[in-house]
Amino acid sequence: MSSHREAPETAKDPVADSTDVYAFVSPDRPDTVTLIANYIPFETPASGPNFYFFGDDVLYEIHVDNDGDARADITYQFRFKSTLTDPNSFLYNTGPILSLDSPNWNSRQSYSVTCVTRGQSQTLASGLACPTSACRTAASKRRRDEEAAMREAVPGPSGPGSVVLELGNDVGALVLETPAALLGREIEISPVGGAMAAGRTHSLVRERRTAAGTSYAAVYPGLAAGRYVIWRHVDTPVGEVTIDGGMVTRFGWPD
Repeated sequence: MSSHREAPETAKDPVADSTDVYAFVSPDRPDTVTLIANYIPFETPASGPNFYFFGDDVLYEIHVDNDGDARADITYQFRFKSTLTDPNSFLYNTGPILSLDSPNWNSRQSYSVTCVTRGQSQTLASGLACPTSACRTAASKRRRDEEAAMREAVPGPSGPGSVVLELGNDVGALVLETPAALLGREIEISPVGGAMAAGRTHSLVRERRTAAGTSYAAVYPGLAAGRYVIWRHVDTPVGEVTIDGGMVTRFGWPD
């Protein structure tokens, strides 16, 4: 179910709350479609020492209807499994996480992907690492090493094409342009002042190839118009930027 946490039943089970689903023609392969599903509304990235997980008891599905009869022709299923490296500890990590096989990554999740077509199931992949928070847990002096670990799980470059953004009268978007050294890093932004000042939105820096060449950027679609702080680290801001409704704002990462 999808309610952004305000419905009584799904408010009790946020890991099953699907907030948004996106579908668009893949810019790198125009003969394919990219599907994205979001879960767990109002996630705050800096939520340690234990971070958000997908539900082990939840079957996550994306249904695809190709002929408009409101029945799924293809269903993609995602199942997650949690394990503890040290069963005597409940902590997410017991030290800095420097790689995806680090012994300090204590509370792990893996997942499988199954495609169901006309009642026939096919496992596409299993045992995939789910490193959502794996590189957010050590002291800032180790951050650069941790970001190298996150890059192990970063998908490939976006390829030629454009990014689909949500824009409206009071909704804008931010393209945060960065140097190549920040590839694979999650960068946080937050509104300036107000009740939502403590909530942060994070986006991954990815390589983007266009006709003009290769660039590196984190993209934040669907931002409410207003002023935002861009964070270098958890407690170190880079600067502030104003998001205007119906506009795409670009911000260059300072040297």
